[in-house]
Amino acid sequence: MKRRISRITYEFLKKEFNYLESTGHLNKGQANDLIDLYESPTAAPVQSPMVKMNAVQILSIIGGVLIGLGILSFVASNWSELTKTFKFLILLTTLIVFYVVGFVLEKKKPHLSRASYYIGAFAYGAEIFYIGQMFHLGGNLEDAFLMWGIGILPLGLYLKDNILKGASLVFIYAFIEMKFLFAEGLLEYGPILIIPALFAFGYYFMRNNVYVRLVNFFILYQFIEMTFMFADDWTKYLPILIIPALFALNYFVMNKSVELMIANFVLLYQFIAMHFLFEPILEHDNFPYVAVLAVPILFYIGHVMMNKSQPLFIVNFTFTVILSALLFYHFEYENFAAIALFYFTLWMLITYIQHPDYKDFMRLTGTILHFPTALLMSIPDVWFPMFYKDFSNYMDAPDSKALLASVVFSVLYIIYALTLVKNENLYGVAIVCVFVLRFYVDLSLAFMDKSIAFIIGGLLLLGLGYWFEKTRRKEMVKNEEPHKE
Repeated sequence: MKRRISRITYEFLKKEFNYLESTGHLNKGQANDLIDLYESPTAAPVQSPMVKMNAVQILSIIGGVLIGLGILSFVASNWSELTKTFKFLILLTTLIVFYVVGFVLEKKKPHLSRASYYIGAFAYGAEIFYIGQMFHLGGNLEDAFLMWGIGILPLGLYLKDNILKGASLVFIYAFIEMKFLFAEGLLEYGPILIIPALFAFGYYFMRNNVYVRLVNFFILYQFIEMTFMFADDWTKYLPILIIPALFALNYFVMNKSVELMIANFVLLYQFIAMHFLFEPILEHDNFPYVAVLAVPILFYIGHVMMNKSQPLFIVNFTFTVILSALLFYHFEYENFAAIALFYFTLWMLITYIQHPDYKDFMRLTGTILHFPTALLMSIPDVWFPMFYKDFSNYMDAPDSKALLASVVFSVLYIIYALTLVKNENLYGVAIVCVFVLRFYVDLSLAFMDKSIAFIIGGLLLLGLGYWFEKTRRKEMVKNEEPHKE
């Protein structure tokens, strides 16, 4: 069996072996023989589509999505006023026109072409949802998602577009979750047959794609949670057998995958917490003392006894965050604004202040989580418990203190994001764009029909993306002219 090493170590050894071969210290071909002794699942990583994108592509995607939402909104809001024939023609024409435009612009304007294909994919989804209603075909939401996912998968394969392929898989997985994971009776056990089929699909048809594999494991673990963790009979203790089997699977079959090790520990901690910790004492007065005592013990085990285990630190950190949320529940603290502000402060702190042994995880976690928390706190409704005792008082003055607090917080956070932009941080650009879009949607929906607001916003973003691309090409030509001379 090949020894598994990290991607960085793999790349380092590969360069060193090639260097030694080029200098004559190794015979010809020995470099490949030596590197072949090691296995690195991330040696040729599958890059996230976002990694390969530039600002123009991102603007085109968001613009296409907004226009698609505008079309869906327009059709939905005027559906009852239209004849059946006109409804069908609108949906079919939109689908054909944008697919044709996308095909025509593939070589000349690739970004606009992709945006057109995305709009067509939205129109296809609208057909599925609305034509079923129009002809009274019956069906339900999960079946519509399945048809949508299957329908856009060929387009994603044709374009080799990871976003469309990803959206297709998301819709298909949404169907599986809604159809089986929340079902009752025999359908509840459908995933026992479906999940192995998903793993086979990911291995043979998706070239063992790491993202598909992780999503399959997510479905598997969610099935275990929904079926056994929340059961009321003897089956709630079956994880005593299932969890060791998952650890064995990871050790012998999955080559000690770090991601699955973390998931296994999370599942183990969840089982222990639900049946031996939270359930018996959550409502008792001694719960805070148990929680405060458990946290340092868990970190001590991971840091000292397990030799600074990274996976255990991740699990312990997650467990601590859950405990903190349960403490708010235990003390019946309902000031949601203060709770959100607490977690936002926590995420910002670990973004810039980390323990040296767990620096990467803490920075990544803080960086990822402070943005959605800030986006949540930009909503005025979140702040009303800070200033009003009950919701009726807030409704009497919805535009006063809560609105002011949300605006002040948003302005300060955008200023922070602009400092990131100044340092050429792409994450800061994303924050500013999302916040501008968030306030644009709020303001535009207050003054115009939402479908028109979405379409105008989408057209503006597409135009901005086109302008960026045109400006970038002019700059490239200008920079190349001195070299030609």
